[in-house]
Amino acid sequence: MWTVEGSGSIDAKILGKDIVISKVVVREVLRFEDQSHHPTTFVRDKVMKALPRMSYENEYPTVLKKLFPPYWRLLVHVFLLCISENKGGLDQLNQIQSSSMLCW
Repeated sequence: MWTVEGSGSIDAKILGKDIVISKVVVREVLRFEDQSHHPTTFVRDKVMKALPRMSYENEYPTVLKKLFPPYWRLLVHVFLLCISENKGGLDQLNQIQSSSMLCW
């Protein structure tokens, strides 16, 4: 049975063995080799400078896929399908997703 604690970890019992999966374990196993204090989002000014270069037609922080030109829209769509944790409604990027896409 799976339970999720408030601390951001998943506790499970697999083949009679207790397993705890946390953010630290995932980062170590996937060898991200980054520090926990590294930023996950860019400052607003940096994002607002990059979006017009992608011909984005609206204001930040609301980033909608349909407001990109077709060639960028495809990239945003693929990015959201591959990277996003969204379960549905793949037409809007949150701040972390838009920062990640600009890093990509």
